[in-house]
Amino acid sequence: SEYAGHASVVFDAAHGLREAVAQVADFGHRRVAYLGADIDRWTFRRRREAWREVMAEILPDAAVVEASARLDLDAAAAAMRALLRDDIRPTALICADDLLAAGAFRAAAEEGVSIGDELSVVGFGGTIVGEALWPRLSGIVASGARLGAAAVALHLDGDPGHPARTVLDVELVIRDSLGPVPAAA
Repeated sequence: SEYAGHASVVFDAAHGLREAVAQVADFGHRRVAYLGADIDRWTFRRRREAWREVMAEILPDAAVVEASARLDLDAAAAAMRALLRDDIRPTALICADDLLAAGAFRAAAEEGVSIGDELSVVGFGGTIVGEALWPRLSGIVASGARLGAAAVALHLDGDPGHPARTVLDVELVIRDSLGPVPAAA
């Protein structure tokens, strides 16, 4: 890990993605896309790796497509438009960040695709961006306040000679953007 030898606080991305993929599977989705962040950082690499591991475990026979975009609305919308035009058009999308989900919402609206009905979307973060979307974004919620508090505690109470790693839980919050696979899919 790029944080080896340093104290760190991270979210349990694998747990959150496992919950999200399990719910997508329970809703009958078998054409699933992942929109990752085009940023070479441990956080986003780990989310993509965890998504691949969880998909192989829970939906090994699913039609899977991956895309990535900068953390930018226009870039995310462009990546989503490409996914919507793919031969294997996804019925469910899992995004590595709420901002990417916002770009996906924009592209879906431009293409006349109904979020929650024709395309289920799950974000990651639980940010104000996700809270502002309509229909309401389902997401893997990671509390920034808990992250900050854990980081401060680790800094104040940690042993510099033995750097610790704190892993924080996340939870899947299901809202309007996640639903059953469309009947026509």
